[in-house]
Amino acid sequence: MFHFYLPAFLQMAAEDDPERWRVTVERLRAFLGSYKDFFAASGGFPMWGRSWFYKPGLLIPFVLGEILGCSPLAPGQSRRLVSGYMKHIVENNYFDRDTLPVMGYFTENHGLLDYYSSKGSSYWGSAVFIDLLLPADHPFWAAPEEPLRVEVEGYARNVDPIGLQVVGDQTTGEVQVLNHRVWHMDDRPVTRYGAKYAKFCYSSHFGIDVKRSEDGYNCDCMIQVSPDGKKYSHRVVPHFISLGDRSGISWHYPFSGAPSTFYPFTEGDESVKITTQTLVKDSCQLRAHLIETGKPLAAFREGGYAVDFAGERPEVIIGRDFAAVWNGKKGAFIRGLAGFSGVYSRDETLKDIERENTYAERSATPTILGGEIPAGATIVLSFSGTFFRRGDLEKLLGMVKRVTVMDRKVTVQFAGGEETCLEF
Repeated sequence: MFHFYLPAFLQMAAEDDPERWRVTVERLRAFLGSYKDFFAASGGFPMWGRSWFYKPGLLIPFVLGEILGCSPLAPGQSRRLVSGYMKHIVENNYFDRDTLPVMGYFTENHGLLDYYSSKGSSYWGSAVFIDLLLPADHPFWAAPEEPLRVEVEGYARNVDPIGLQVVGDQTTGEVQVLNHRVWHMDDRPVTRYGAKYAKFCYSSHFGIDVKRSEDGYNCDCMIQVSPDGKKYSHRVVPHFISLGDRSGISWHYPFSGAPSTFYPFTEGDESVKITTQTLVKDSCQLRAHLIETGKPLAAFREGGYAVDFAGERPEVIIGRDFAAVWNGKKGAFIRGLAGFSGVYSRDETLKDIERENTYAERSATPTILGGEIPAGATIVLSFSGTFFRRGDLEKLLGMVKRVTVMDRKVTVQFAGGEETCLEF
């Protein structure tokens, strides 16, 4: 949304401040060059961040780039991005029966509300219709639409300044965003920004669970630790270290809130530190966590993506070291490779399904569990991903063949014989 205002404002006085105008246009051009890779073949965008009620605002930078003549994209690709996302949300009930924008993402869903939202918030997204300022013969309208990058190839793109890794899977059209840097200082029960910004990953095909209780958030795409086996704490602020080739590393204090003097409720408990390394393998993620604690912890857990559903309950597939959820169209799994001792049972997975998922009001999360963590340093590993054919699950679960943990070095051997080492 905000990429719209500064360029539009400066354009009105470009002759008075040409240097600021030049820098702003160049920043918009650079932004569009990486932003295009966040969009899935379905038109969808990874469910990350907030203010989803005016979601067409996601598209404004592409239109503005065409209006200002600074876009690095072919006009046909700009229109494919705009038309694809609009088609995606309209076909998923963006309008209610009175053709008003819903207060939700897919259908009306007040669990997704931000504390500042109102029925009028959705109309902010109508700014995307600045594309009507382009004449009918402009290439944005006249050129044939061009495929998105994810429709042409698989990729893993690093956006280093903000610590994100964008992963596109050509086979499924899914785009995932792995986060090693982004957070929001205002993580309160009324905002739930810890879930909206600070999870390990976000997908174009899965919503996130923003429900928060006294026991903490749901653990989709989070590792959580507990001092008593009841209340779990999570990452609010990732501290960025680096991004590599399909890899990334960061650390956080799970019992510490955001470092802000503006919000007096934030905490500063640094007694536990978790360093996380991620490695992308195809469309799946290997996550290795070094947990350093000065006192024993009672339990820990980690989840895959939250699988949304309506009506009939999803299938829950449980194994010795893995859990998966399949809703008939898509599924998510997570496997414990080292340090984990069990998984949520089917009944535990489905006992609290009236969630606040951003795609639906019901969801279930595959979850793996661990017991007591002694004082000192402990390494635990997980492997998680998504699947869109039920028959693919077995292959995905077999992708990791062997794991060896020695001191602070982890060696992982994959099914194809590839071997990788991670060191803390």
